[in-house]
Amino acid sequence: HVVRPPLAPAVWPAHHQPAVPTVLLVSYLAREENSDAARWLLGEIWPRVTRVRPDARLRLAGAGADADLGRLAAASGAEVLGYVDDLDAEYAGASACVVPLRGGAGVKFKTVEAILAGVPVVATPTGAEGVAGADRLGRLPETAAEVADALLGVLADPGPAQERADRLQRWAMGEFGTDGLRRLVRDVYAAPMR
Repeated sequence: HVVRPPLAPAVWPAHHQPAVPTVLLVSYLAREENSDAARWLLGEIWPRVTRVRPDARLRLAGAGADADLGRLAAASGAEVLGYVDDLDAEYAGASACVVPLRGGAGVKFKTVEAILAGVPVVATPTGAEGVAGADRLGRLPETAAEVADALLGVLADPGPAQERADRLQRWAMGEFGTDGLRRLVRDVYAAPMR
């Protein structure tokens, strides 16, 4: 049995789409796979988004960005926030969270946290690893063009994306909340010994 850590509080407020179209990336940017994802986002994905939606904002939350990544972000009009004390406020202000990972392994807690916050998530297959598949997250884009198109879809028509995010949030509360942990532990101890 895999015991998922209880990441969800008892209640997480419903997410409401902000007035300004805002995409959020949350990562520890000093890790190689996270740095690669941020550079790919800034260099190949975000320019495709801003060609269609010049009003969109991109915010990168997380410590560890080097000077080169900071210059790349500045050139693309993105904000590098560094370490953020209150991620709840960042999630509340996001139209979508993007998890454009191309490498790495294990459960992607950044994806889980965005889902628990009720924010629509655009994740690559690697960004969804250990969390949920296309059956729950919808299409898992792999190329820069596909990630950009998915983000543009959320920004153009946030209603359906938010409805899917609300359903996903309810599911995640059961999977990653204390109730899910209690249920799993109870089931493990109730199962007959073999």
